[in-house]
Amino acid sequence: MLIQTEPESDAVSLFFEELPKEEIHPINYKDVVESLNYVYDSLLEPWTFVVVLDLDRLEILYANDNCLHLFGEGGKLLTSQYLPFAFLRPESQSLFKRVISQFENMVQAVSSKRRNFIKTQWVGMRLKPLNGKPWVSFATLMPLSARIDGTPNVVLMINQNISHLYNANFVWLRQSCTRVSQCNAHFHSRTGEVFNHDILSKRELEVLKLIAKGYNSQRIASELSISVNTVSNHRKNMMDRVGVSDTTALLQIAQWCDLI
Repeated sequence: MLIQTEPESDAVSLFFEELPKEEIHPINYKDVVESLNYVYDSLLEPWTFVVVLDLDRLEILYANDNCLHLFGEGGKLLTSQYLPFAFLRPESQSLFKRVISQFENMVQAVSSKRRNFIKTQWVGMRLKPLNGKPWVSFATLMPLSARIDGTPNVVLMINQNISHLYNANFVWLRQSCTRVSQCNAHFHSRTGEVFNHDILSKRELEVLKLIAKGYNSQRIASELSISVNTVSNHRKNMMDRVGVSDTTALLQIAQWCDLI
């Protein structure tokens, strides 16, 4: 699993309690990313890459070596700054600003005490690697710097390729809090709305957890006192909303989202 949801040392909480506010002096984001290696598994594996994104200027302040190896240095502005649009396929460019805006709205809705602990999964953005092979991003966003009001203005994005799992043409966000493991909201580009509940319903999560245990539809129906047809409908609805075509992909993405 790429992300450790609840590190034993509570290192995430300790780090984000010290978020810099409106930094005047430049931050060495390479050092910041490397300092977080003890929080994240497989941070620098070939199938992942890391960028630091400035939300105010929509510029990439830091891209690690994996990112530059995969996508090159197109869109480079200064020594350490890149335009995110240089990494996006054309069909994702119109969505990018829209999703960033919705991310900001979702953060604004969270109480100021929790804003430092927000973790967001951003699923379905299409990127254009140098080798031309399809790349669909599963990205986890974590705040690195905050505005005076506590909302993040610089975020860490850990990306991995899920093109082998994801077959939809929409994008969704899922926001949760690292401290209380509670989902706050999700956004789905298919509807264009932000919902103040998880991407999967409570009943769907019950079904999903039994699927993860290896239960077949008949046993799930018996366990939950529902019909086999209802189980099948829940399974279909979950795959449709998440953007996958089989249960294996659904379980993998659900695990990365800390849903199971």
